[in-house]
Formats: sequence, structure tokens, C-alpha cells
Amino acid sequence: MSERRRSPVEVLRNLPEVFDISTMCRMTGLERGIARTYLSRWARAGLVAPAGPRAGIHFNLIRAPDAPGKRAVDALRMAYPSAVLVGASVLHAAGWITQIPRRLTVAVATRPSLASLDGFDVSGRTRVWYASVHADLVADKDYATYGLRALSPAMALADLHARPRDWCPDPDDLDLDDGAWNEVRRSFETLGVAEPEWLADMPGAGRTP
Repeated sequence: MSERRRSPVEVLRNLPEVFDISTMCRMTGLERGIARTYLSRWARAGLVAPAGPRAGIHFNLIRAPDAPGKRAVDALRMAYPSAVLVGASVLHAAGWITQIPRRLTVAVATRPSLASLDGFDVSGRTRVWYASVHADLVADKDYATYGLRALSPAMALADLHARPRDWCPDPDDLDLDDGAWNEVRRSFETLGVAEPEWLADMPGAGRTP
């Protein structure tokens, strides 16, 4: 039976829990224009849920009604294979701040335009940035709650200060071991970011030989 004659539920049962339009076209044989029309109808009917405005990625609610909550990181990775956890999300996961970010902050390889995804603050970074922080990326297993590669906490703090428009924690709100301050200083140096005046007054923040 042609895919076009099958019911939406039948079609969706054969699609992944998270999919993009290219996957849908490949698996169903539909043309992209027709696939977009179907997705729009299915979204209005509550059969699929978009991962974000114009992201081109959908959660299959027939296969997994809880996918928007449980598979959001998979959608992020599908949209941005280069995604790295940064900012307040890293600092909170490491226990350096107590404030709980409302959205996960992630960096991705920069593009002319970045599609937003629900639940994430996405910002672009250059190839030079990725090369600079490569040694400070933490493996997924250390941030299993999010399932993403992540900056080290020290590098995440330095990276926040490298971006004047980004939120930065007040130094009094930072909670880390005395010895970690030297790692913070090293991260500022790695990114070429001017150290804030308060850093010199922190325990153990003297320059490493």
C-alpha cells in the first residue's frame, strides 16, 4: 500500500521517536513539500510536536508521548551535532552555583542563522573557539543528566566573561574549592579573557609558576 494512503498513525508508527523532514522523506518516499503539509496537519492534531520554531525536527507522539521531555537532547544533537554544554548549566551541574537555569545553555558551531529549540539557549561559536576549548571538554558520562559534551566548570566561567552580553555569576555566589581558582585563572588565559579584579582576591588564585 502506498505511504500516501496509509493513516497518519500507521506512518508515524514506522518513524523514529525523533525525526527530521529528511528522515521522513527517506523512510516514506514523500516529497518534501507534501511531507511539510502532513507535518503541519499532524502537529495541529497532536500527533507530532515540533522541537522548536522552524527547527525542522519533530517528536513522534505516537511512538513516544513523553518524547518532548525525555528526548529533547536527542533533538538538539540532531539539529546541532557540535552542541556543547556551556554557561550556567555547567556551573550548576558542577555545584559551583545554586541557581537552577530555566533552560540549558549550549554552544554550537556558528551558522548564518541558528534555529531555536524549546528548552535550550543556543549561541554560535567559531572554529577557533572549539580549538581553544578542546582540551577542556568533559565527556558525556560526567554530565549524564544532560547527555552532552560540556566545558569544564572553570572554562565555562571564563567563557561567560568572554561574552559581555551573557549573564555572569556574582563572585560571592560561586562555591568551589580553593584549589579550583588556579584552574579558573588558566581558563581565562586560554581564552585570552581579561581577568576580573575580584579574581586576584580569591583563595588560591595566585599565578601558577
